Amino acid sequence: MQQNNKGISRRDFLKGAAAGTIGVAAMGLLTACSSTAESCPPCETAAASASEDWLKAAPEITEVKETKEFDVVVVGAGHAGTAVARRAAELGKKVAVLEAQNEENFMVLGNDIGHLNSSWQAGFGVPVYDEVEFINNYQIQCAGRANPDLLKQFAYRSGEAFDWFISALPEDFQKNINILNWPSAAGYEHKKGLFSSYLGSATFSAEGYGLQAAVIKFGCVSGCSLQTCGNPI
Repeated sequence: MQQNNKGISRRDFLKGAAAGTIGVAAMGLLTACSSTAESCPPCETAAASASEDWLKAAPEITEVKETKEFDVVVVGAGHAGTAVARRAAELGKKVAVLEAQNEENFMVLGNDIGHLNSSWQAGFGVPVYDEVEFINNYQIQCAGRANPDLLKQFAYRSGEAFDWFISALPEDFQKNINILNWPSAAGYEHKKGLFSSYLGSATFSAEGYGLQAAVIKFGCVSGCSLQTCGNPI
């Protein structure tokens, strides 16, 4: 069996991995990588890529068809972009929304919005979920990789955010938002071992009342379009 120049065979390496010491073995291997191009070309390539100006030179604009002024310019008319634009408009800002897709072919992905403890859910009788239990369960399921600050924001404020989101929708639109998997089936277990599920997602699946219409047509405020939001140009 061949060995590398640090004296670690493939079998030794696998033994280390099985024993949970793969990090130590890997450290020994990494020290064989020199910073010089002669002994380790990939190192030099990586360093060059890290220092490269990936934005390149700014394009030179020679013709300006029209100049307009805004307080806030939002790039992207998806869920986050339209929410930002709407809130800025509510605060009295003049807002422009830039979107790469044209209006005829515009697509918003997804039909459901999962959240916790909204007034909308309470209207269907969905119980109040424990936020701390949700946070702990989420971290278990993702092996602790979730950003705890973002996860906490979702657990404690997603219901409030959803209520705010649908408040811009006409009454008939709100009545056509369905609730997913509720009421739960007889004998359904919310907790199963280490895992929990949280019923009550909002689904925008009724014809003419999809999530795309909610985001684009009503996602900002009256008078919005894909190009501008808040105070139309």
